[in-house]
Parts: sequence; structure tokens; C-alpha cells
Amino acid sequence: MEAVLIKIAAGSDVVETLINLARRREAGIVILSGFGIVTDVTLHKLASDSFDVIEGLSNMTSLSGYFIVDGSFVPPPTMNIVSPFSSFSICLSDSRGHVFGGKIGGKVKAAGAVLVTAAFILNPTFHRLGVVNGRVQEMDDPEDVAGVVINDDGHAP
Repeated sequence: MEAVLIKIAAGSDVVETLINLARRREAGIVILSGFGIVTDVTLHKLASDSFDVIEGLSNMTSLSGYFIVDGSFVPPPTMNIVSPFSSFSICLSDSRGHVFGGKIGGKVKAAGAVLVTAAFILNPTFHRLGVVNGRVQEMDDPEDVAGVVINDDGHAP
């Protein structure tokens, strides 16, 4: 793992820049934080599976997410992960101090310099954790679902 500080130039798409950087380095990337002025932010409204574009300048107060280089990490099908290779979330505030955000569903254009702290990950591995008898432990059975609680009798409640 390598921690980095990334400066994204005005006019660039923030998420696209981060994904392209990870691909060039042949590594996954985990976004720890990010801030700066952005515009034309596309948010994914999960409940209706639609998208909202927030036009105009917004202050990005938080950015988090991950991108795993295609093929280097494939979660088991039982994980039921919508997008196994990337997911990004953002928190914004407007000029009146309203705070909003959500899952990024498209472009996030940098309107000024955007700073991102991240970590590059080489050769990610998958670990399935669960609670057995009140203790968190790694699950061996491929049929177990991450985070499932197992009772003393070995079954989920």
C-alpha cells in the first residue's frame, strides 16, 4: 500500500482522473478524503435509480470511495455487490451552507484545484467476516454471507 496526495487540475473530471491514474499504475485506489471546488456533479438517486446533476459551484467537503483494477479482485457472487470494481461518494455544501451529497453517478468536474488523499493497493485479497457466538471471525464456508450472525447451533437467526 502506498499513501499519496493527488492534486487534480481545474476542468478535469475528478473520478475519471482517479480511475485513470489507478489503471496507469496497475493498482487499486482507495480514496480517504478529498476537498476543493467542483461543478456539474452527477449524483445517483438509489431509491429511484435516477440521476441528479447539481450545476454551479459547490464546495466538496468529503470524497470517499474505491476503484479496483478490473480482474484483480472478483468478490464471490453471494456477496450481491452492485458494482464490485468501483464506488464513490461525495459530500458538498453550497454558498448558503446547505450540505448534501450521495453516491456519485457520473461526472464531478473540478472547478479549481481539488486535493485528494488516497492509497494505492496492489494485489487486493478478499476476506469474509462474520459473527459467531458473539465474536467476529473470518468465515471459511463459501456459502456464508459477510456479516451474517451465526447462532450456537451454526445457523443464522
